Amino acid sequence: MGDAGMTVDTDEVARVVGFYHRAAEVVGAAADDIRRHDLGGWAVGEDYRELGDRYREMGRVIADRLTEQSRAAGRLSDTLGRGLSTLIAADHEAADDVGRAAGRRRAAGES
Repeated sequence: MGDAGMTVDTDEVARVVGFYHRAAEVVGAAADDIRRHDLGGWAVGEDYRELGDRYREMGRVIADRLTEQSRAAGRLSDTLGRGLSTLIAADHEAADDVGRAAGRRRAAGES
């Protein structure tokens, strides 16, 4: 297999991992906050009951969607983080292999 010439800016990938990790936390906190509040609580009396129920349902749907988005951002952050760790470890392993091979060549008197 030929050299594909691939380069990866690991610092940039680490920043993306951090961004999605923070996004997961913030969006998850927003979902939790919505769940803690009765969005239809202002709808007092029989005349407003149906409207209050609609707002409560809307809050539930929004919180559920935000929770799923938070989980997706967390999964993406975790996956990218694991991939970055694997890439860095493979790069270090390859560098060690090259270093050992060069050392053997020097020991054998090759240039």
